[in-house]
Amino acid sequence: MTRTVPQTMQAARYHGPGAALQVETVPVPTVGGGEALIRITHAGVCRTELHFLSGLLNLGIAPLTLGHEIVGEVVLAGAAVGTVQPGDRVIVNYYLLVPPGPHARRARRGEPTPHGSAGTVPGLSSYR
Repeated sequence: MTRTVPQTMQAARYHGPGAALQVETVPVPTVGGGEALIRITHAGVCRTELHFLSGLLNLGIAPLTLGHEIVGEVVLAGAAVGTVQPGDRVIVNYYLLVPPGPHARRARRGEPTPHGSAGTVPGLSSYR
């Protein structure tokens, strides 16, 4: 499946404690050899984002695209990515990139899966 990837996307961006999220146009991330680009279809807001907005948590980094509970479709995969390909629907856990299937439940419980780590993923945007 071939999908045209735009150069920019809309993202809900954090600008510091007490400030409302602002929807901004930002560049779509580039994909490295071991990475995949995901078109985000659904994103959850967890307590962490609410703590950022209230000021309870403050990394001192702004602006920042928040979000780490996302579902989407792989649109590009780097040459070293062997577990997913364009067109695959995926669940992105805080630490893991997991295709739907038998490993998804394990990932939701925080258990290890064979799909490796994707790191922190900003989900309140169009692509990641």
